[in-house]
Amino acid sequence: LKLKMPRRQNRRRPREDDEENNSYDDEEAQQFGLRTSRRNVSWEYREARALSPLQFMKLEMYYNIANHMMSVGLYLGHVIVLIAKLRQHYNAMLTQLESSGVVDVLSGSIEQLRQLVKRSKDTFERISFLMTWVISYGELALLFIEDLSIYTRRTHQFPPERYRTIDEISQRDCYAFFGSMNRSEIRLLYRHWRIPDQFVNQSNRQVFSGEECFLIFLYHLMRGSPFTEMSRHVFGGDPRHFSYMFNVMNDHMYFKFYHKISGMSLNIWLPHQDGQSTTV
Repeated sequence: LKLKMPRRQNRRRPREDDEENNSYDDEEAQQFGLRTSRRNVSWEYREARALSPLQFMKLEMYYNIANHMMSVGLYLGHVIVLIAKLRQHYNAMLTQLESSGVVDVLSGSIEQLRQLVKRSKDTFERISFLMTWVISYGELALLFIEDLSIYTRRTHQFPPERYRTIDEISQRDCYAFFGSMNRSEIRLLYRHWRIPDQFVNQSNRQVFSGEECFLIFLYHLMRGSPFTEMSRHVFGGDPRHFSYMFNVMNDHMYFKFYHKISGMSLNIWLPHQDGQSTTV
């Protein structure tokens, strides 16, 4: 018996007359929307609206990270409030004892209270710094969720880019950003670190100027602030790019200077000696 192959049917969804007339309106309505599963999206729009199974796994992972980090940040905020109240109570007791007429008799207790005030202040600052980092991880996860959830990416309103060159930073800002270094010392450090004019991120081929990578790398080392805070208060722009800038600067410093600092030059080059001699 000769089997007849079934005729391939046209998979395109038929368009009705009123749909043809309103095609321009439909295109306008589809400028912004949420992505859904490939099973729920017509094949005509899968390139724009559909998420692959791997993307769904990433989306779920980012949701879990954002939820967990925001919960931890809220918990740390409650801890900070309790520590602030405790520090306020210690300060009130210390003020009361110092204003009394028996300071010499209670000198030991006053000294213990001063140590408690100092310890509570240090704990408050450390937990506040930790809470800032935890919340920044949640904010970055939410940005990645937005990229995966919206099929036509809206323009996120990051602060405008600033302080991307050394000339843009005043002397006062230099001391505020980098401690005791002034602008001429930063230029000298930039030259001695042999920073190139451009860096290329190998993962996505994105190009950054060497000066902005140097400034963001140095600020992050000196202050320890998360990238979201650096974007919001100092440098502006997308904080996700700061991670790429920091990585390319870190690689540059390693390949340029680490073998000289660690004294491992011979250990690095000796395994390649035979290959180099053959090439020569």
